Amino acid sequence: MMDVVVSAAEIQYLQAKAELDNNELKAEIMELALVGAGIGGGFANTNKLKVMNYREAMRSPDRASWEEEIKSEYERFQKFNAFTVVPCSELPSDAKIMSTTWAMKKKTNGKVVEDSMLEVTNPNTIRIVWTLLAMIPKWVTIIIDVEGAFLQGKFTNGEQMHIDVPDGMEKFYGSQEDGVLLLNVPIYGTKQAAHCFYQTLVKEVKDRNYERSKADPCLYFLRRNGRLAVMVSWVDDILALGHPEDVKQIESDLQSAFVSKSEGEMKEYIGNKVDVVRKSDGRAKIKVTQPVLVQKLRDEFDLPGGKTPKTPAVPGQVLSKGDGSDALNLEESTKYRSGTALCMYKMQWSRPDIYNATHDCARHMSAPNESHMNALKHLMKYAVGTAERGLVLYPDRMWDGSSEFKF
Repeated sequence: MMDVVVSAAEIQYLQAKAELDNNELKAEIMELALVGAGIGGGFANTNKLKVMNYREAMRSPDRASWEEEIKSEYERFQKFNAFTVVPCSELPSDAKIMSTTWAMKKKTNGKVVEDSMLEVTNPNTIRIVWTLLAMIPKWVTIIIDVEGAFLQGKFTNGEQMHIDVPDGMEKFYGSQEDGVLLLNVPIYGTKQAAHCFYQTLVKEVKDRNYERSKADPCLYFLRRNGRLAVMVSWVDDILALGHPEDVKQIESDLQSAFVSKSEGEMKEYIGNKVDVVRKSDGRAKIKVTQPVLVQKLRDEFDLPGGKTPKTPAVPGQVLSKGDGSDALNLEESTKYRSGTALCMYKMQWSRPDIYNATHDCARHMSAPNESHMNALKHLMKYAVGTAERGLVLYPDRMWDGSSEFKF
């Protein structure tokens, strides 16, 4: 086993991330992150992107597709030797059996997506590497998907964990009355899964002579023939940037370490549509938008009619803490927090212009009232009505990639 040494800067970074991951925000923001392609398509309403359990999926019009995906999941389990069937008669007397549930959700291209969470890069890091992409004429991108990422992690402490046979997999493993499954590798939902995969990823990239950033532990880089190449990891999607030869080497290195596949040139990343246009002088203009999130705001919130507001907030607006007399009910309060979280995600990635209005709404998430909800809907209507706007990165200088360059 290889010990992963964590610096003080890395500890501070991860602690800061944990403090920011308020539980109520985390579920909403991660859902948007895992929805995937910001390009959209394959659905008429974002309500179709809601997570379903097994029974809900089997009652849906897409039952046949879900059954096919369950079969594919079984094949992934087999590929990575995920389970050993243990008859109930052979279970240790002190064995604790964990129950299982499905989290079934469509991607924005209409395909199934499995839920997962692990250490991810900092959004600021991604904006920085995007800026470098715009500055270096010969840089290209590629996204590499690690197949069944958690299944490629390894237990490190000799854990013995058993689960019930998942719904829909009885025909592969037998009924729950006959036996249970011993985990040979971490799977989604176990607390070890994210960290085990992360440790494996760090070991593999270090073994191939990549350096890991001390400012962001999910940023890796190397210099080859005087050129810089980088890769960042977000869940199981790894973005590589650099000279075509170097990016090809990163792809080869990852494919030798993991079962993975190339998703091609970056056109979307972590819920963002990313348009890269290389100009004649070599610089690139990068525009980041979130059309799926915009549709979610349009579909799932009762936004006011009329013209699109000219500003994210009403001029002169001051949101004050209420006295409780006009507090929203539980359902509306939950909707307010959900909507604010979506605006925070949009503000963070593609719309810095809504920062102040979003910040004002976020200050009242614990006890929102009617005036706060009206302000949030005004903000949402502005965001929906100006959907074509986004974050634009267009540096006025180029960089040759050398370490002597002065920024």
